[in-house]
Amino acid sequence: MGALVPSSLRSGAHTVRVMKFIGYTILIGLSLSLSACGDSRPDAVVVEGLRELYPGGFKFGRYKDRVVSRGEEIVPELIAASWDHDAQMRESVARCLGHIGGDKAVKRLLEMADDDEIENTIWIALSYTRSPKAIPKLEDELASHSDSRSRGRLLITLVECGDMSRLDELLEMMKTSKLDGHIYHANQAFERIAGRRFNKDIAKIEAWLKTRKPGQNGAGQSFPSSATQRENNSFSKPPVEGDTK
Repeated sequence: MGALVPSSLRSGAHTVRVMKFIGYTILIGLSLSLSACGDSRPDAVVVEGLRELYPGGFKFGRYKDRVVSRGEEIVPELIAASWDHDAQMRESVARCLGHIGGDKAVKRLLEMADDDEIENTIWIALSYTRSPKAIPKLEDELASHSDSRSRGRLLITLVECGDMSRLDELLEMMKTSKLDGHIYHANQAFERIAGRRFNKDIAKIEAWLKTRKPGQNGAGQSFPSSATQRENNSFSKPPVEGDTK
């Protein structure tokens, strides 16, 4: 069959493949150079780059790391962008604020919790912060939501923010939830607190809960932010971007 194709066409196809390979090699080199040298663009420009990405997706995760690496210095620009008319942009900003954490980020996220279009994302972002300051607002949100999806996500975030009085409820949610994302993140919360692997084994979690002393790690206790726990706790991998259920 190949003999029927003119040699000029076969040569042209080969040239296209070679050019594509060269192009990909150059792009990879540029990407590595940016990673090594850092991104020198102004904060406002870096934040605006979030607009082109689907929040929670793979490409977003890579770009988000670049935003978060700037730390609290980029928070003012993120807060300014949190008022954007585009709900998808607000989602991306909220995720970045959550991963950076700090008082200013938490304060703005708590204000954004009244944004009905992206409230689930706000709850997820607050779980990244591990901030006990979020507990009163989250309790109010839990009281005003009756659907299992919202309540499951809120229970996860409450525990991640230090409300250990909700551990039994969180376990019950794991038993009954049909949402893989909820089960996954609830298990991660239990593993982080216990400092051991459960691998979503309900019996193991129940056994561990029975060993806890009354009042141990009580509500309101502060836990490390997402940035700190990634460095210091091998049981606390950061939540998976894209798993937002």
